[in-house]
This record gives sequence, structure tokens and C-alpha cells, in this order.
Amino acid sequence: MKLLIILSKALLAIYTCAAIAFCFYAKSTNDIGLQMLSLGLVLAPFAAMFLGAFLLGRLTPSARARTTLRTPASPTNTPIDRLSRSETVQTQPVPDEVYWAEAHMADVETGDAFRAFIDKACPTARLPMPPAAQIDRIATWFDTENAKRNDYVCVPPIAVIRAPRATQDVTKGGHSWFGGRPMLGDQPWPLTSDGQPMHHRATIDLAEVSAFAVPPGLPNHGKLAFFAYLHKEPYEGKVLYVPAATTPTLPPENLPHIFYEGAFSFGRKDYTALDAPKEYLHWQVGFMELPMDQSYSEKSARDVLNQAFPDASRINLHTAALADVYPDITQPLFWDSAQRYAKIVTLAETHLEDTIRDAQFRVNRGDQGAAAQLAYLQENTHALRRFIDEVTKWARPHDRWDAMTGSDRLDLSEFMARLTPDNPDALGLHLYFPVRILKSNMTTISPQCDATLRCVARGPEALYQRLPQPVKDRLDQTHRLPGPSQWHQMFGMGVSVQVAGEEHQYDHLLLQLQTDHMMNGEWAGSVVVQYWISPENLRRQAWDQVVVTMEAD
Repeated sequence: MKLLIILSKALLAIYTCAAIAFCFYAKSTNDIGLQMLSLGLVLAPFAAMFLGAFLLGRLTPSARARTTLRTPASPTNTPIDRLSRSETVQTQPVPDEVYWAEAHMADVETGDAFRAFIDKACPTARLPMPPAAQIDRIATWFDTENAKRNDYVCVPPIAVIRAPRATQDVTKGGHSWFGGRPMLGDQPWPLTSDGQPMHHRATIDLAEVSAFAVPPGLPNHGKLAFFAYLHKEPYEGKVLYVPAATTPTLPPENLPHIFYEGAFSFGRKDYTALDAPKEYLHWQVGFMELPMDQSYSEKSARDVLNQAFPDASRINLHTAALADVYPDITQPLFWDSAQRYAKIVTLAETHLEDTIRDAQFRVNRGDQGAAAQLAYLQENTHALRRFIDEVTKWARPHDRWDAMTGSDRLDLSEFMARLTPDNPDALGLHLYFPVRILKSNMTTISPQCDATLRCVARGPEALYQRLPQPVKDRLDQTHRLPGPSQWHQMFGMGVSVQVAGEEHQYDHLLLQLQTDHMMNGEWAGSVVVQYWISPENLRRQAWDQVVVTMEAD
């Protein structure tokens, strides 16, 4: 907190100096507008401070708690309701969070310090003196946190890095791996609180990890198997410790498909709800010790990884990024791309009623061009269905992973040309594809080729080996990490996307997984899944006490 205050003052000083310098510049130009703007820039921070101080004094205790608390790791989880102006503080019990926040801002760390603090703080903060039982409860919480803080030993982070795939089969074997199947021995497959099977995310061999600095109490043998269920809230996870097992465990038959409704769209993204895999690809991993800088930004670790992997890609895998090493990659290599295109074409018939309804709406609004379009749509429905049937029958007989020939690609180009608006032979069929059905996808095959490439790049070994060698080499060069500023990690501080890092700052980070497009990471935005365990629970090897958090930017 003190460091934050110092940093805020420094930023205010820099801003003020810049604003004053701008004032002198504005005066030299004799521009009245610039002079007024510069004066406003100088006065703005002082006005903001005055307004903030005024509002802070007007806040009721519960309202203040809403603006200052970001962590649910406080003594209780009591809902905080805003008091009306007519109510007094004494008419409603003040939640523990309010007293905790006041003490936290004053750098209180122990129960005795809290008791001494509360006697002086309540009159100043316009808070009622809490009952003795509430004081004891909050003081106990501070003592518990202080004991954890004194017990915590932070060790350097270890990056968990997918093995290169261009020259070896990473989809089986290995001591540690992402995805695939765990080796659980006689332990049952983890289920959620409502009985849904979780997905296996990683298995880490503790004998391998013991070559690095590890938290006190971590076993030096056996494996940790990490699971998570992230399809819908409540998100859940679990960690199992397996002392010795050598046989992969089969998943339950009702293991859900790896499919996220909000991040996928039919026919354009990599999978649909029906053909998405149920298991993440087994991918061997290795480890790299990183420097520890005791910050949630992990800047030192980022610098080391950026130096080790200077070409790590910032974006999901696209064919255009590989065209310089293999130009034909932008063309459909497999029938999978053509079948994806055929599926999109069928959307015109699926949304036919909506398309006609929209055209009728524009006619009713007086759109002069809409009448001709509406007439065409109503008169040529059979032509549309014949076209869809022709495309579907052309693509359906082939296995999706059969190679397309030059003649096949020419046929696909001719189908696509019939939907091009400026093609005199197109017969207006493009009118059946409104913007909301991604009209651009009717005249380009790039999105489908991109989705096909990603399925192959993270597919089974036999399929992956059908990629050209220059493409496989480039994938190892650019996609072994989730990104240049993203990596999977054990131990250290971890990344704090929202508040999990602060809430668990004195817990050990067993594993951190970031959005990884090579591991079916298709969440919207950057998502971080973290597995935490307290120092005491680690010493007791109470793996059922692991806390799993998921945050998005």
C-alpha cells in the first residue's frame, strides 16, 4: 500500500510537470484554445482530488466497502448492501469486510495490531465499535493470514513448455505431459459437484520437478494429475497425487466434448459441438527454471522466455503466417476445408425465412432496391436448394482428411465463383447470404483452411505427419508457448489477471495454464487457470484442499 501511494505521487508529479510545460508552450503560441486546454490540464488533478475527498467523506461504510474491496479472501463472505442516506451506521451491522479493509489499508498484519487499531480507527472512519465477538473473529483471521505469510517460502517459477513436435512423436510416453490420459491407479476419475467428469489437463512427474527448487513439503516422487471443468459455471478443478501407476486410465464415457459455446461458431471455427474431441492431445512437456522477481508481472521471467523463444506467435495459428515457408498452405490441402465450406453454404437455407423477412422489412421502409431482391429471393428458392444440394453431394463422399487435388480445388473455386456478387453468372445466389451469416466466407476459403490447419497441427500423430516439413518446423519455432508474454508455469508468484494472485499471494502455485491454441485453448480473450495450495496443506499433502481459479482479461 505504501509503495502504491509513493507511485501515485510520482505519477502525479510527472503529470503536473508535463501539464505546466504544456502551459508555457500554449502561451508562446498565443492560441487561446490551447491556453484554456493547458489550464484545464493543470487544474484537473486537483479538482479530482478535491472531488474524491468529498465523496469519500460522504460514503457510508458499506458503500466504501464496495469501492475498496477486490478480494473475497476476507474473514466472511457477507453480502454488502448499500445504506440509504436516511439510515445511520448504527441501524445495521457493519460487515467484517469493512473493518478488514480499513485495517488492511493501515498495513495491519496481526490480531493484536487489529485490536489496537480498531479502538482508534472507528471514530475517525465514522464506524461503530464492533462487538467483541466480531473483533475476535477478524483478529483471528489476521493471525491466520500472518501465520501463512511467515510460513510461505516463495521459490523460483518453472516454465512448463511443450516439447518440439517436428521430429518426434510427443503424443505418447514421456514423464510429464499435457492432456492425454492420466495414470490414476485405483483412484476414481474426478467429478464435479453435480457429477460431471472433469477434463485431464496435465500430469507432472514430481521426480523431474525435484531437480529444481521446490516448495517445502512437495514430494520428490510420484505424479500430480490436474483436472478442470471449465464449460460452464461453477468452474471446478481437482488435483490427485498418484504415488505409483504405469497404466493410462480410460475416461468416463460421458466425458463432455471440449467445446465452448461462446468461443466457437458453426462451420467457421475449429470444431462443432458434435465433432469436437473429448480429450486434450497428449503432449510431452519439459521444464525451464525462470528468475524470480516477486511481482505479478513476472517481467524477468518474460524476458528470459522471449530470449529463448524470440519468434513465439502472439496470435492463433493462421495459414497466412506460414505462406512464406510453404505458399500452398493457403490453399485447401484436405477435404476438411471443402466440407467446412459446404456446411456454411447450407446456412443460407437454414436462415432463408429470416433473409426473406429482412428483405420484406426493407421494402416496407421504402428501400427501392429491396423490392427486386425480395422478388428474386421468393422466385429462386429452388435454384438455391439445387446449388446447396450440388455442393453437398460434391463434398460429402470424401473422407475429411483425404488430400485435395488440383482438380478438386478448381471445382471448389467454381462453386465459390457462383456466389460472387460481381459474377454475371452468379444468378444472384449471394443474396441468400446476409452479412450475419458471414457473407465474406462465401468467396474465400481462408477461414476454413485456417481451421483445418489448427485441427491437423494439434491432431493425432498420423495426421500431423501429413503436414509439409517446413510447416512443422515453423510451428515448433512459433507455437511452443501460448505466446511471447504467456507461458505455463509451476511455482513463483504467477500471473494476476484480476485478483487471484493477490488472494493467494501466500499459497503455492502448483500449476498455471494459459490460453494455448495448440491445446484447444479457444476461450475468448486470455484465460488463466491456476491451482493453489497453502503451505500447511502442502506439508500435509492435503490435495483435496487445492483451490482452482480461472480468470479472464
